[in-house]
Amino acid sequence: FLHNRDAVAFRENYLSLSKDYYCYEELKQDPPKADCYVVGSDQVWNIYYTQVNNINAHLLNFGDDNILRFSYASSFGFNKQKLMHKYSKIVYPLLKRFDYISVREQSGLDVLKKIGIANGEQVCDPTMLLEPSDYINYFSNEKKQIKSKKYVFVYEINSSSELNYHYIKEWAVSKNLDVIYVPAHGLSSHNESHYLSISEWVIAISNAEYVITNSFHGTVFSCLFHRPVVIYPLKGKSKTTNSRIDIFLKLLNKDIVLNKQKTFDFILESSYDWDLFDNNLKIFKETGIQYLNKVLSERKEIG
Repeated sequence: FLHNRDAVAFRENYLSLSKDYYCYEELKQDPPKADCYVVGSDQVWNIYYTQVNNINAHLLNFGDDNILRFSYASSFGFNKQKLMHKYSKIVYPLLKRFDYISVREQSGLDVLKKIGIANGEQVCDPTMLLEPSDYINYFSNEKKQIKSKKYVFVYEINSSSELNYHYIKEWAVSKNLDVIYVPAHGLSSHNESHYLSISEWVIAISNAEYVITNSFHGTVFSCLFHRPVVIYPLKGKSKTTNSRIDIFLKLLNKDIVLNKQKTFDFILESSYDWDLFDNNLKIFKETGIQYLNKVLSERKEIG
């Protein structure tokens, strides 16, 4: 059962939208009128999750050839060598139409090189371009505080991981903390779930004592708000996306990934150098700003 997260209202309030497209053919036959097309962020180029027709859409295979095309922090979410030969035949000719290409992870640059694209750049995720106060200000009219004493925020995307809710609950009780458990997509393996809108989700992370997650963006917002966070790595088919974690290891200069040597409580109760994180993020964010300024300063003549 998919719970309503008010996503439709969020899009209407915060995004300027084109008409709805229900298949790639509709997009190809009547593409949006725009000066440029941009694609980016979370796993838009992941062949595991994207059908061929969607890959055509996510690789901007529509519209006039003279329209400026670029990616911003696009993510492949995999780097398996055995997929490269098949994948490159689909992706390479479409990426060659791009005027500029940027990806989110170092592993994305590695994929680009393997399929023959040498001009890629690494930039920060778009959620990192804003200040934490920006998010609070944007959602100031919709803030709904979690009605709880101090709490641990647990956010789990619906992929296999080592997250053990029972042990988390025991630890939280020992510290006199509640647990606010939020599953992605409204799916949950137990009944103690909270179903939050996007704005509520952001505010809940900002007010948490600790955050436990297997989500990239759950980790992003935890770090932006200086919340101690631990990452449960994904397993199975989804483990190829764990390369996303490297970004936080560099920004924090700290291993926040659960492993056999370190328990989640050991990581959460250790020190976090948030001044170091802020300084590293400032440098990383500048790469994204410079890239966007460079790309958007170019205008093409559309025939």
